[in-house]
Amino acid sequence: MPINLRVRFDRPQPTYYAGETVTGHVLVHVDEPTPVRAIRIHIKGEARVQFVSNRHGLNLFRIKAKGHKKHLNVKSCLVGGDSGEVMLNPGENEYPFQCLLPHTLPSSFVGKHGYISYTATGVLQRPRGSGQKGAIGFCVVEPVDLNALPKSTEPIEMKNDKFFWCLWNKSGPLTMQLRAPRGGYTPGQTIPFQIQVDNASTYEVRKVRVTLQQFVSWYAECENTYSDEKLVDIDLVDSQVIGQDSKVFSHMITVPPTPPSYQNNKCELVKWKYYLRVCAVVGRGHFNLNISAPLLIGTTPVGYQDGQTGIPHSNDSVPRGSPWTSTDELLTK
Repeated sequence: MPINLRVRFDRPQPTYYAGETVTGHVLVHVDEPTPVRAIRIHIKGEARVQFVSNRHGLNLFRIKAKGHKKHLNVKSCLVGGDSGEVMLNPGENEYPFQCLLPHTLPSSFVGKHGYISYTATGVLQRPRGSGQKGAIGFCVVEPVDLNALPKSTEPIEMKNDKFFWCLWNKSGPLTMQLRAPRGGYTPGQTIPFQIQVDNASTYEVRKVRVTLQQFVSWYAECENTYSDEKLVDIDLVDSQVIGQDSKVFSHMITVPPTPPSYQNNKCELVKWKYYLRVCAVVGRGHFNLNISAPLLIGTTPVGYQDGQTGIPHSNDSVPRGSPWTSTDELLTK
């Protein structure tokens, strides 16, 4: 007596803001009248972290640190249960469900040392014999209105310089400046920027590299570690700057689908930030010259009113790959 059970969301792309209501159906297909004891839905969200940490004492030793936290755990009986057994008719039987997501949920996230994931599992309990389950993942986005964050509207203007030494001789400075119109963007928006390189040294800048970087902090069992992800990484065209020369570069990069900047410390196991990083590559045994400008990634763009964003409903904003991998892949973890 084969039974096919699956969960289907009412939204084609199952991505929801924290605070929204998730709706869908548990679908059960049977070939003949089938008694069941209950059909339930289990919606859960959890964070899991695991990494190896090095400790220094009299001897160097390694510790495997693990962390786990439940953010959502909702169970509902859709049919049967205390009311007794029910008989399923041949064909497909649909049972609707809904779940209000708390405003306190953190965004879905997948990284090097762990993840924050959300799943909906349909459970069929039979009077005798084994039951059946079917699970599917969905994505949660923490709403971040950039208009409410003052730093997102402030322009970026950062400068850094360095000198080169050869024995006791000191060269002229290598100076680099980064400018951008503001510090806050949403996925799909472009970040226009200008880089000025003034090379008063005798050394050559081989190229200028620009990176949109995600910096992640992981915490477990009083230990912590870090990882970073290069979301966008480009070498500017014709960015060589010889000694005693200057160049100005105007360019832009597009923010890919990625979780909004972490707000309100909603998950103590994993936190992330974004930076626009510029690197003047020198080589010849010298350290490169770097600038790292903090960025805010949100869901409501600067200049828009709250609610004018369609991130959970737009196919272009649904995560496709690192750092937001399909939650279905996490069901086997």
